[in-house]
Amino acid sequence: MALLTDRASILREFFRLVDTDSSDDDLTEHDASSLEGVYGLLSEAMLEAQDDMLRFGVGEFWLQRSSTTLSFSGSESTDGGRYASLPDDFRRAYGDEDDSALVEADGDRWGQEILPELRHVWGDNYYFRGDGKLWITRKARVPASGLYLEYYRAPTELADGTDADFPAEHRSLIPAHAAVLAIPQAWFPGDQFDEQRLRQNLEARRQRAFSMGRRSRKRRQIRPKAMRGNTHWWG
Repeated sequence: MALLTDRASILREFFRLVDTDSSDDDLTEHDASSLEGVYGLLSEAMLEAQDDMLRFGVGEFWLQRSSTTLSFSGSESTDGGRYASLPDDFRRAYGDEDDSALVEADGDRWGQEILPELRHVWGDNYYFRGDGKLWITRKARVPASGLYLEYYRAPTELADGTDADFPAEHRSLIPAHAAVLAIPQAWFPGDQFDEQRLRQNLEARRQRAFSMGRRSRKRRQIRPKAMRGNTHWWG
């Protein structure tokens, strides 16, 4: 398969997988000639493909640090705590309950992530409540030099003529996910055999991405985690 580049090439691969094209009567009847619904599937598929990469521990392509220090607002008496707005392109914090996603100017890790139901504890802790903000607990001592957030950014929207914001060797995950997402659509032309084929193709692409994630001969080590982590996903 040719290397996928922009939305147009990913769209062609999607049509090949589901065995249809933009002129198909069923497709145009249930979608618009602008392919708005299909483009929506591709956008959703890219997020699901990114989720795969992050689960496989190979999401460094999107890893970055906030360009400025976090600006905290609010108070315990009026807002129930202090908080900072998350970056507009925030997808998931880089840290977890063991390794903080907050770093000081010199690179030292600061604080510890806790579950939001533990927000009444004191000390240098932070948590996510699902409101687009990062909260810190009472008595948290924010260093004078400020705190930066390390996080995985959301991929930019697919566009024609622009390289997809996704590792080139794994872009086949996007149409593979989109094809499976298309199965419940009224215009989907396949049968149960085709559904099975598309799901098997997606699983094969996932396995390939997982196996290619190892960039050296160093043995991958997975540290056991306590069952109290916060997922803190954002769309």
